[in-house]
Amino acid sequence: MGIDEITQKRAILFSARMQFAPEVQPVKETAIDKIVEQNLLLADCTKGVTLQEMEKQGALCFSGEVPAISHLDTENSLKRLAESGRLVAHGERGQEKYRLSEPVLNELWETQRLTEGRFTRVVGRLFRNAGESPTAYSVPFLECLCLVFSRLSETYVRLIKGEIETDELLSLPSRPDTFTRRQRHSLPVH
Repeated sequence: MGIDEITQKRAILFSARMQFAPEVQPVKETAIDKIVEQNLLLADCTKGVTLQEMEKQGALCFSGEVPAISHLDTENSLKRLAESGRLVAHGERGQEKYRLSEPVLNELWETQRLTEGRFTRVVGRLFRNAGESPTAYSVPFLECLCLVFSRLSETYVRLIKGEIETDELLSLPSRPDTFTRRQRHSLPVH
């Protein structure tokens, strides 16, 4: 890799780092708000749910019931969303039930519908020449995307937090290498 190419990649990474720096954009709060909205979308849309009920559902947890979002962060998110009119809170203090406002509920379901349609079209195009129906590849393809993007996200978060250096990022295995290794481990040996 030439010096110009390394310089260009460093500039791109620096730009991304600046774009997502907490001083520039409240990334964490925005992400938590979106996660809370998605949980409310999948929860009881008419009665609403309490913060405790939302936490018990496990959607805000990693596997093994380890909280992915702290109680305080979730509570603050619910306050932000209520203040902005994106959700409705009702009930006694400490036992409030939260539900999405009608316009937000409609917006999120429409986004969900459009996203599912787009995903179905992408899978159809990618696997149209496969031996079986492209829909048979939907779940494995989605799992692959989740794996790739979760690893990329983790790596970039570590870079932004300063836990790894740019040189270490550039030395990580490339996507084709990752797919080849993944394929070798998941194919049956005859």
